[in-house]
Amino acid sequence: MLSRVLARRCETVPAYRECNSLLGASCQDSLGERKHLLKRRLARRYGKYLRIPTWDLEQIDGLGERFRQHVEQGLALKELTLDRLRW
Repeated sequence: MLSRVLARRCETVPAYRECNSLLGASCQDSLGERKHLLKRRLARRYGKYLRIPTWDLEQIDGLGERFRQHVEQGLALKELTLDRLRW
């Protein structure tokens, strides 16, 4: 069992540094399981951004400068996270 796990550890795939950090030294039987675990951890970490409602451009333009920047940054993080979860 241990030799099988160690042999799989030799498989490498390109990943963001943050993704590697989120997975840490966790051990899964397949890359698919590892990907599923990563998606759960990303969704938990960025959950508050994923819950941001969709804003249309007209609504954003009506905001004050500081709040508009805050909303735009949140929406950008939401989109980045959704892209990662779609992969």
